[in-house]
Amino acid sequence: MKKLLYIRHAFHSKTKSNDFLINLLSENYEIEIFNFNPEKDNNEKFKELNGKEFDTIILFQIMPSIRMLKSTIKFKSAAFFPMYDAVNSLKKPIWNEYRECNIINFSKTLHEKCLEKGLSSYYIQYFPKPQEILDSGDENSIFFWQRRENITTHTLEKLLDVNKINKLYLHNAPDPNNKFIQPSKKWNKKLECSNWFETRDEMLIYIQKSALYFAPRDAEGIGMSFLD
Repeated sequence: MKKLLYIRHAFHSKTKSNDFLINLLSENYEIEIFNFNPEKDNNEKFKELNGKEFDTIILFQIMPSIRMLKSTIKFKSAAFFPMYDAVNSLKKPIWNEYRECNIINFSKTLHEKCLEKGLSSYYIQYFPKPQEILDSGDENSIFFWQRRENITTHTLEKLLDVNKINKLYLHNAPDPNNKFIQPSKKWNKKLECSNWFETRDEMLIYIQKSALYFAPRDAEGIGMSFLD
């Protein structure tokens, strides 16, 4: 079986948000996963891979220097999955190194920008298999995952009447470099908190209990939270 190196953001090992792709690739490849944290790690970490050989590498929302990778490992082809909300500009010089990569975009906007720059881009839409939902959840119940410091339970208080809410399922798992903001006492008797779920299905059980769902961030790439 061919060998594939899958380089991803270390946070994804916790969220499991791209496990669907790893599962698909595992049907045809022997996969080695390499977790990289841009906030803490530098290029020295890639030396852990020194001398290894792969048929293909996948870069999932991580953008190291291709030249640096070639000096560390051997590979025949590479594919890059950029994250829309992390790509501020295609003018950075490092994008020139990615001309030899197959760029796979879930975002049509970013796909078109890549083509304009002369990059090899493929536009692929991902959508989970639809499931029949017999119950839309309690109309006075909320599921909210606080990911960023600028959208918290205090934001919710500005948008609705807390007195009319029976339950708040609050998921306490902030994005990197963000901290959890404690809810006000208004929520005390309505609050049920979680820190993490072992599987996506466990989280969906809680989401389906509530008819109200609040977006955790101002902007999304493909809006994975809404797809779930």
